Amino acid sequence: MLKMYAVIAVGLVVLHQGQCQPVPGCCYCVDDSGNNVTAFWSDRVSLWWQRVYWDNRWGWIPHLWIGTTCTEEHKDHTVGACFEATGYKESCSPKRVTYEVTYGPRTAWITSEHLQASASSKCAGMGGDCSRLQFVTRAEWGARDPVSREPIIPPFSGVFVHHSAMARCNTSEECVAEVQEIQKLHMDKNGWDDIGYHFLVGEDGRVYEGRGWNARGAHARAHNAWTYGICVMGNYVMALPNDRALTALRDIMDCGVKQGKITQGFEVFGHRDGVCTECPGQMLYEEIQTWPYYSHRTIPIYC
Repeated sequence: MLKMYAVIAVGLVVLHQGQCQPVPGCCYCVDDSGNNVTAFWSDRVSLWWQRVYWDNRWGWIPHLWIGTTCTEEHKDHTVGACFEATGYKESCSPKRVTYEVTYGPRTAWITSEHLQASASSKCAGMGGDCSRLQFVTRAEWGARDPVSREPIIPPFSGVFVHHSAMARCNTSEECVAEVQEIQKLHMDKNGWDDIGYHFLVGEDGRVYEGRGWNARGAHARAHNAWTYGICVMGNYVMALPNDRALTALRDIMDCGVKQGKITQGFEVFGHRDGVCTECPGQMLYEEIQTWPYYSHRTIPIYC
């Protein structure tokens, strides 16, 4: 007796549609769960079922085809680091989308749940390291000796951003003179033991050491016990600092994280968030509010 054989092929193609596609030039930032990211992706997954008639009965045989082999990649990314998105790839599971992002000279794949879109498109400088900082020590800018120093034990979890509300400086000579003038004001007029800030940033792109990482500052009243104070030299009520200053401001914070002086997942505040003041100027304040580290948490304001 001849056996009857028939095959009916039924195809189901699963295309993983991305829920959102990053626009080139926009920033995406690693959140608190973004370390050791595992990224999986494939272009297409197809599931085929063949219905087979054999020995006077029907049956189904499944066939799974993956268009691109799923890959797995482990990456270490600093929490809060930001990247410029260049494109995206589909995910192995229907609800996961991975993004191709630039990370310095490298390209990495990061899953969507480990990214937070930033309102700012100014990625330059975010995620920077200590090596590119142009750092000026107290000795190099001619600092006066402090009257006294109160040691602190890092890391701190907060950073206050200030502006000096004084002259802007664009050259090394101008910035050295300006940081000396600020120290003179703080010590001789305010009667403080030293310049109040931990670090100062000039529009020459350099970071000037104030009290440094290991001494308590005098910059935000009752918040001095848990925050670092970083001042951008100049008045930024009506204008922004230049890109060199903004990059240096972000880099010194990132460097603090890498050195263990600032906690991962730290919070950034404007001076006005904790003290009755217009500091750090409206334009600079609006700028830092677009940064991923900026905290919208309400803290006590002291007048």
